[in-house]
Amino acid sequence: MKPKPTTHSKPSTILILTILAITITIASFLLKTKNTTSSNEIIKNKMEQSQDSSSSSTSASEIIESKLTLSSSIQSTLDYYQCTSSSSSLPSVQVVLLHGAAFTKQDWFDSGILQKLCKELPSVTALDLTVKATSQDFVQVYQSLVKEGVLKDEPIVVISPSASGKAIVDLASMFINSDNTFAPFLKAWVPVACPAVGDASQSTLTAFASLDIPILAVYGDEDVSGKKRTEPLVTYAKAKEQMLKGRHPVYLDSPMELVEVFLNFVKSL
Repeated sequence: MKPKPTTHSKPSTILILTILAITITIASFLLKTKNTTSSNEIIKNKMEQSQDSSSSSTSASEIIESKLTLSSSIQSTLDYYQCTSSSSSLPSVQVVLLHGAAFTKQDWFDSGILQKLCKELPSVTALDLTVKATSQDFVQVYQSLVKEGVLKDEPIVVISPSASGKAIVDLASMFINSDNTFAPFLKAWVPVACPAVGDASQSTLTAFASLDIPILAVYGDEDVSGKKRTEPLVTYAKAKEQMLKGRHPVYLDSPMELVEVFLNFVKSL
């Protein structure tokens, strides 16, 4: 009987399948780990974006929009924007922004002026006060804002574009004809091409100088009437004049330029 020849057996099918399954499992694990890392990075990025968005919202929320009830015949309510900061290097400065006949407080916001001033100053308030307001109306509004804690009972710096300057010019007349209400009320004034200056008497404009109230008179290089209204302020009220590039509402044509010259003016007070 012949002996059976010796044969070398090949790996079994089961062994091959086992090795293949292990290989697939390892590859799947590595791919899953990579995907998980990518997902975590995406989640992290989204969280960072959310935090950035939250920070922006917090910054934006520093400017509040509110409303004040008035007991006045000119308007029953007063809408306003306001921001306050405790980190400003100018702790005693309160700025009030008025607007011309064709504009509102929103223009201060949309132009970016309000946001820029809010970063530099301790208190900025943009009012929707009608241009028909007299000096008495303006004083009443100021007193209401102080009573409600919106403003401190301290002198204010007023920027009054165009027709809104009438209330400030009337304040000088009020001082001349009555008591010393004007002196502690106004810290400084920035008229922007105010027509009311043209109707004011020399004695009214001189009152600003006699009370040492600093004035920065602003007008646009395309605004002939604005320049004309500035000249009496320079002559009688000892105002500093500043020409910017733009039309009659030059503060909206050159908003950042206005901010720059205004901040320099305020820092010199």
